[in-house]
Amino acid sequence: MKMQKECAGCGAVYERTERKEAFHDKDSFHCQECGAFMERWNGSRIPKFKLISSPKKKGWT
Repeated sequence: MKMQKECAGCGAVYERTERKEAFHDKDSFHCQECGAFMERWNGSRIPKFKLISSPKKKGWT
């Protein structure tokens, strides 16, 4: 399932997809543009994030 997630820190938009693995993973994702925390997971459904829109908020390039 594809969905879009916006960073609360800078407004960058990511496409988020998910894959099911046979193993469990525990990790987190932070915005590539500003470093803001976006999501944490602990399980066999592993999210993948792809930047699709640069930051919108002032002060970010």
